[in-house]
Amino acid sequence: MRVLSQCDGLLTNYETLDLLRERTAEPGCAPTYPQPHDPFPTEMQCYDALRRSCAGEQDRANVARFIEAIEPIALMPAEVLQVINIKPRSAAVVHAVVERCASRLSADEVEDLIALVEQFL
Repeated sequence: MRVLSQCDGLLTNYETLDLLRERTAEPGCAPTYPQPHDPFPTEMQCYDALRRSCAGEQDRANVARFIEAIEPIALMPAEVLQVINIKPRSAAVVHAVVERCASRLSADEVEDLIALVEQFL
């Protein structure tokens, strides 16, 4: 196997969990590529931790709808990733995740972001 790109993009915790579901042979998740060996213990530990996190409750369609819904809110890709992974439920957490939040987002946009998190994630 040859590495084509070392950093092709960012993965949410949900996407990582989805890949690990294939590796751990979770019922209903067939691998999309050949599995050269059984999952490593660290993969199993990561899988268990992510399954217990908010990523375990998410699904691909809702994450995609969330990303579409927050397009009017000017967030950087890394901030979108953090919002999906952390699932902030308060303005304080949004301010901790979004760089220079007070100058970039209005109070209404912060509240809209929290409402969209509750709706889709």
